[in-house]
Amino acid sequence: MHPQHWPEDLDYRGRRVVVIGSGATAVTLVPAMAGAAAHVSVLQRTPTYVLPVPSTDKIAHLLRKVLGRRRGYAWHRARYAPQWPWRGLSGRLDHRPGFE
Repeated sequence: MHPQHWPEDLDYRGRRVVVIGSGATAVTLVPAMAGAAAHVSVLQRTPTYVLPVPSTDKIAHLLRKVLGRRRGYAWHRARYAPQWPWRGLSGRLDHRPGFE
């Protein structure tokens, strides 16, 4: 049954559970269910590409160190921010308040 259609009183404590798929729902469900279910298995249909994201951006830190805070932020933002069509109209990159 899909998690969106689970009844509120679904009790899986002590039962064997199979989670089909390894996407975002499985990433959040499996650890939560593991404590209560007797056994949790994950059936993966295709390779997973879910990876942990580091809490700090080493490239951004290096750029700020080499180029200075403002220029490092502007370069990093220009490189990784979405390229909106109207972005070039302002003539400069905006910077975050307090990031000078």
